Amino acid sequence: MVKIYSSETCAPCKTLKTFLSKKNIDYDVLDISNEKNLTDLINLTGNRIVPTSVIGGKVIIGLNIGGVLQALSS
Repeated sequence: MVKIYSSETCAPCKTLKTFLSKKNIDYDVLDISNEKNLTDLINLTGNRIVPTSVIGGKVIIGLNIGGVLQALSS
């Protein structure tokens, strides 16, 4: 399962979610407008950059399709 820290106005976030949907890859969205999600993101990465994906414990910061695919295949 992929977790994506995201915001409603984040264009790269929408691109990532569209890509995953087209590949039939399930994901959960953690909207950083929710204070708990934002706090969790900052604790995890030390920043507020979205999208941030978490796959099997691997953290991918920013829109990095290759990194997401690599994490999914390992």
